[in-house]
Amino acid sequence: MIKFFSDKVSYFFSSKQIINENDLEICSYGLQIIFSLCINTTISLLIGLLLNKIIYTIIFLVSFCSIRQFSGGFHAKSNRLCIITFTSIFSLSMVFGIELNKLNTFPIYVMLISTLSFLCIYLLAPVCHVNNPLNKNRYKKNKFFSRVISIILFIIILIGCVYTFIYNYIIYISLALFWVSLLLIIQISINIKNKEL
Repeated sequence: MIKFFSDKVSYFFSSKQIINENDLEICSYGLQIIFSLCINTTISLLIGLLLNKIIYTIIFLVSFCSIRQFSGGFHAKSNRLCIITFTSIFSLSMVFGIELNKLNTFPIYVMLISTLSFLCIYLLAPVCHVNNPLNKNRYKKNKFFSRVISIILFIIILIGCVYTFIYNYIIYISLALFWVSLLLIIQISINIKNKEL
């Protein structure tokens, strides 16, 4: 459905000479990403509203999306699977966040998750996907930005573990780092498996 709609919009742009006919596929792919992002964001915000966790939702989305655009990692094979995967990641994050908030002990779990996730992102990102290969300059740029963003988020988490009045919020930043690192590891495993075939 998203691909169909993206193709139609691309053809419309081409017929109105907004884009070159040679750029139809690129435009359609870009529109698919935009539409998927809008759907994922809308679903997440609705879930956040239903759970009365809208601030946590926004914190998770900003943290996850800001680093994910540079880190790379696993990408679903279809738009539908992408939406299902992201909705699952987000829903699990809300559940884990609620449970971690209930613990109210020294934030050892959050520190452990955050440290391992940060190191994973810092050392591994960006991880290229077959649909999104990076040239040398883009690779360096993505590595730089994924490191800078992960450092900033990790520092915020450290501050939140010391000053516990923001602890509830940093849990969701920690979970965003966790999922980004897991998606990196999954894509690395897929890349290794594909090389062996």
